[in-house]
Amino acid sequence: MTHNAVKQKILEVCNLIGAPVPVVMAIAGIESNFNPSAKSKSGTYIGIFQLSNGWGGCKGDARYDLEKSIRCLWNGSSNAHYRDRERWRQIDDSWDDFYHYGIHQMGFAGFRDVYRARGKKLSEISESRRKNILANKPSSAEWSDVNDWWNYFETKFYKIYNEHKDIASYIDTGAETRLLLSDSIFNPLLSDKSERPLTALERVLLYGSASIISGGILYFHFKDLKKRKSNYYKYIEGEDNADN
Repeated sequence: MTHNAVKQKILEVCNLIGAPVPVVMAIAGIESNFNPSAKSKSGTYIGIFQLSNGWGGCKGDARYDLEKSIRCLWNGSSNAHYRDRERWRQIDDSWDDFYHYGIHQMGFAGFRDVYRARGKKLSEISESRRKNILANKPSSAEWSDVNDWWNYFETKFYKIYNEHKDIASYIDTGAETRLLLSDSIFNPLLSDKSERPLTALERVLLYGSASIISGGILYFHFKDLKKRKSNYYKYIEGEDNADN
């Protein structure tokens, strides 16, 4: 599959399951450069997200299936990314989307230990965590402390993440607009705080006004979304041409 086809599939599946597009794109970009057929040298890690056998319920060749692997990445019963944020609150109130990738690469406990060890020399942390960090070190890099790992992958993550924020808002803003229309327009208009009930004429005027306002918002909103979506597909098509 071309990068264009892979990214369109990620977009479609993320829209279906409610996963944040820039996060999923960033993990796919770092782990496999958007290659669903990728396999580690040892053969242990497979597919676009380099999943180990059984991760999130994906076993064997199912890890090569793009849609299944996205679902396993995000909704897997034991490693569900949507639960990470809640679990993290037991450690720290802060949260950063980069943590999704750190947890994906090292597991929850492993990333927790790295998070706590920031600023320390590699020689000052446990041997198992040191090996875990160095196993992901590029051959050309020289790492002497935990921050070297952190800075390298955080930079890579946000480079890809920021490239896909526009298409993320194409998906997310739709839900926000529906919420806006529900909470900010219809509910206040239909909630009569006076003692008397609304007359039939008042109800007609309120419903009509709400429909006109919401229709106008939706028209300009989706006109903008269509333009952004078109620009995004031009962008990823340009990537394919660059690849070729």
